[in-house]
Amino acid sequence: ARLWTPDTPNLYNLDLRLVRGEDGAAVDAYRQRFGFREFTIRGHRFYLNGIPFMARSGWPLVGKGHEQAVEYLRQFKKRGFNAMRVFVGQGAVAEIVDAADEVGVLSMIGGCTENGGGGWDSRVQNDGRFDAEFWANYDAFNLAFVKRFRNHPGVICWSLGCEFGSIYCGMGSGREKVTAARINASAEKVMALDPTRTWCENG
Repeated sequence: ARLWTPDTPNLYNLDLRLVRGEDGAAVDAYRQRFGFREFTIRGHRFYLNGIPFMARSGWPLVGKGHEQAVEYLRQFKKRGFNAMRVFVGQGAVAEIVDAADEVGVLSMIGGCTENGGGGWDSRVQNDGRFDAEFWANYDAFNLAFVKRFRNHPGVICWSLGCEFGSIYCGMGSGREKVTAARINASAEKVMALDPTRTWCENG
C-alpha cells in the first residue's frame, strides 16, 4: 500500500456487507475510506511517516458542498498551507474533512465548546458547583466526534475546545483548575479511544 501524505494523498476503500445466512442476500452495506500514515511527536518535532514535517496551518472558511470544498482547499494549498483547523459548529464538517483527505490537507478537528467572550455559563457554574450533566455531555460529544472522524488519514489532532479553558473561564478565581482537570480527564478518554493522535485545547 502507498502511504498518505499531503503531496501524495493516497486513499483506499473498505467495503463491508451484511448478508443473510440462508440465501446470502445483502441486507446492509457500508464503504469506509481510509489511508495509511503514521504521525509521531518526538520532543518538539512532528514526524509524518518517519520524516520531520512542518505543518503550516490556517483556518479556511470552506463553504458547503464537496466540490466547493475540494476547489477551495486546492487554492488553500497553492498559498502554502498544508494544514487547517475545523470546528464542528462550522457546518459541513464531514464534507470538509473528506475534501481535505483527497486534496492532501492535514486537519485538526475542534469540539463543541467555545467561550470567546469571557464569563461562565450558568449551566456549568451554579454557586461554585459544576454541572455534572454538562461535563457528561462534553465527554460524550468528544468521544462521538473521535469515532466519527478517526478513520480520516489527514486528521492529526483532536481539539477539545476553543477558548474555553483557563483563559476565558474564570481565570484567577480557582475555577480554571477545575476546568483544566475536567478537560484533561476527557482527554484521557479520547486518548484511550484513539492513541494514534494527540490532543489540544485552544485557549
